[in-house]
Amino acid sequence: MGTVSTRRSLAAGLALLLALTGCVNPFSPATPEAPNVGGVVPNFSTPEKVLDTIAEAISAEGGGELAYSDALADSASSTTPFGFYATPDPVALAAWRQASPGRDPYETGDVRHERLFFPELMTVLDGFDYVFAWTTDTHSENDDINNTAGTALLHRRYFLQATSTDGRIVEIIAVGYADLFLRKYGGRWYLVRWDDRIDPDYGVNPTNLYNRSLGWRRLDL
Repeated sequence: MGTVSTRRSLAAGLALLLALTGCVNPFSPATPEAPNVGGVVPNFSTPEKVLDTIAEAISAEGGGELAYSDALADSASSTTPFGFYATPDPVALAAWRQASPGRDPYETGDVRHERLFFPELMTVLDGFDYVFAWTTDTHSENDDINNTAGTALLHRRYFLQATSTDGRIVEIIAVGYADLFLRKYGGRWYLVRWDDRIDPDYGVNPTNLYNRSLGWRRLDL
């Protein structure tokens, strides 16, 4: 398992990627975030900071599991009155059903599946450092953030790379697009829904099967 990535390593990873290329009370005071085990300091004060925390958590691999979990809405444990949903691209779901006869897809509203998915994702290429980054989604409209209502919709392209200790890109192990819905509750923001989309540059069945979307990888858990 790779070492915990710092903000500097994330920035470097992003440069490499670009080279490739209930009632909500939004006025409640924010609760200060404490550092998590593994060195990831979560920040849920804005929708963008939630995404930054998610990127750092995935890049930190095992050290980021708690930070990733804390970014998600969770009605099952009464953390929030609304839950978390991760939905695959319908095209990916249809292709996965064809490739996986006899299997049923996960329940999209089960946050527990997402928390099981995180450590599973860390094993795709064990022994390498992970660098996850969000980039611009040129296929979608601008982000919509309503601080008064405490709601937000952000559109992003994402890459997850496995890198060697010298920073060399070994493999792209996840690529796609995401429509990300967030809500503010108790003075902080939560990720409520991740609608995954296939990257048309790679397709639903890429030549290199490592280049799957996270939506497909969630189904394959």
